[in-house]
Amino acid sequence: MPYFNFREQKLFYREKGEGELLLILPGNSAASIFHEGEIDHFSQNYRCVSLDFLGTGQSARTNKWDTDWWYEGACQAAVLVKHLNYENCYVMGTSGGSMAALLMAIHFPEIVDCVICDSCVESFSPEQLREEVEGRKKADANLIAFWNAAHGHDWQSVIENDNSLLLKLAEAGGNVTDGRLNEIKCPVLFTASLTDSFLPEPGKQICSMAEQVKDARVYFSNKGDHPFMWENPDEFRFVADWFLGKLKG
Repeated sequence: MPYFNFREQKLFYREKGEGELLLILPGNSAASIFHEGEIDHFSQNYRCVSLDFLGTGQSARTNKWDTDWWYEGACQAAVLVKHLNYENCYVMGTSGGSMAALLMAIHFPEIVDCVICDSCVESFSPEQLREEVEGRKKADANLIAFWNAAHGHDWQSVIENDNSLLLKLAEAGGNVTDGRLNEIKCPVLFTASLTDSFLPEPGKQICSMAEQVKDARVYFSNKGDHPFMWENPDEFRFVADWFLGKLKG
């Protein structure tokens, strides 16, 4: 199995295909195992690699999930690019993985050629974050099976760490990017469903995010829930293929 070292910790990734590098960054409570569909599709044209962030999936565990978690994820992805012997990459993220992708473009602009930001908004209210944590305590069998498949036997500790992260974010005001989206120089595609029950005001917030990015495009659907990437996979892949193909010329 492929691993790389990040600050003396072993992180796991999946890969398939050849050519230009396309990173896929999972959401907080998910893992690369659930991106096999995207890997199979996009690996037809790219070397497609999906990362398990530190503390998740098959990567090493840590209990240090602070409000810089998404920035740390961006740092891990940047190290992975170098590990794979690439100088630059395309980055695709969904949900919390999109936050890491945007922060990667902010902090490591020299290696990010574009970002596909799926099902992500800039700000959550503290109340919503606390409600999300409370709701997880009543998780049904399907959600528990999802977490178990993502993280294995210790999935409960992973979700507890993520819950703690969300509560810390609530205390900090609920914003991850700190108003720095205007620093992004590469093209960004924002995708989402307007009927996403997890995102607060997705249409309004994502349009506001796009206005802050110099070279941005937005695609909305009136179908599906969270995340759009999985709720409407054919539609998402069609739009992502168009965006990436446009960059390649």
